[in-house]
Amino acid sequence: MAVKRFSGSFKTRTDILDNITPNNVVQPNVSVPAGEWKPSNWLPVIWQGESSQDNFVISGGKILCLTTEGRLCPARYRWLGENSNATTDVAIVYTQLDVDQGTVNVTTGEAVTQVEVNAGGTVSMAQFAQGIIDRGLI
Repeated sequence: MAVKRFSGSFKTRTDILDNITPNNVVQPNVSVPAGEWKPSNWLPVIWQGESSQDNFVISGGKILCLTTEGRLCPARYRWLGENSNATTDVAIVYTQLDVDQGTVNVTTGEAVTQVEVNAGGTVSMAQFAQGIIDRGLI
């Protein structure tokens, strides 16, 4: 059940006049501060913009880390690795959007297929850990 921010029946905060995610601050007169930052190609599509139809894998304001390829990924994967059950907890779930956009499966290094999505599209923490080690991402 989705709760709308400004018309829900729950207590609402009146001090929020902007987005929930923090605004990104860029230094003035710097177009690319220290390089061109790209998200990792194995991150699943989280949402698709309604009007632009752009796909997003990371929200603004997230804590990030760099892979050995120099790409960005959420730092939550380290926390998951330290605080989850390797065999039962799910690290990533790939969907039809990932197949459509050519997302790379972190375990194989190949594009996510329809067969993988039909089989659940899940990658356990053990598979994720082995995949990033095998592919040299850490």
